Amino acid sequence: REEDVVARLGGGAFAVLSTGSAEDADRLASRCLSTIERPVVLPSGVVDLTAGVGVVVLTAGDGHRDVEEFLVRADLAVRAAHAAGTGSAARYTDALGEAAARQDRLRADLPGAAARGELGLLFQPVVSIASQRVTGLEAALGWQHPVLGDVLPAEFLPLAERTGGIGELLRWALHAAAAAAVGLPGADEPLRVGLKVPVGYVATGTMIPDVEAALERSGLAPEQLELQIGADTMLSDDERIPLDVNSLRLMGVHV
Repeated sequence: REEDVVARLGGGAFAVLSTGSAEDADRLASRCLSTIERPVVLPSGVVDLTAGVGVVVLTAGDGHRDVEEFLVRADLAVRAAHAAGTGSAARYTDALGEAAARQDRLRADLPGAAARGELGLLFQPVVSIASQRVTGLEAALGWQHPVLGDVLPAEFLPLAERTGGIGELLRWALHAAAAAAVGLPGADEPLRVGLKVPVGYVATGTMIPDVEAALERSGLAPEQLELQIGADTMLSDDERIPLDVNSLRLMGVHV
């Protein structure tokens, strides 16, 4: 509308300042999306565009807040919209702000978690249905945050990959898993210990020396270690990854 303010914040980010109710803002977001997503016909072909819209509602009680705070809220809402899928709109809620604050806290506290004794391994048994016996253990990395409590690996491992701290965590996990497996009893053959290896760690290029160091320090036989590497990792364009996998197998480690 004529009284609305439209501004470009940079790159592909735009902002609209509009008066009205929260429902008016939702309708405006839908109109923006429907307009942007109309196919653009060019001589070279058809171009399809998409966007994510974040909606922040300002009330009379928000007068003491500065513009930067609202832009941060808008950014969080846009991220939520993108996470919901292409062509989505999301409204800022306090829960989004709390989640962002939690992520910031975890990101700041993750470096040094191993040195502070906050990391641990959780084990679950691998059972052979045919023989009705335990054949191994699968280890999962856990983080006991001093304030936030138990943090699941699905939450902090992606953070570690994005911030470059994944090497420290997996190095600790390899040493801890190998040390735990050394003393495991076995019937016909020793029990294996398995550990999932995220793509970010494999990409660091330190997996082979880290495994060698963990085996040497613990005295664990290579045949007792099993590293679980996802298909998405193996299908990446990094030529070093298949070489590293072959090296692990030559060492006797199960992959």
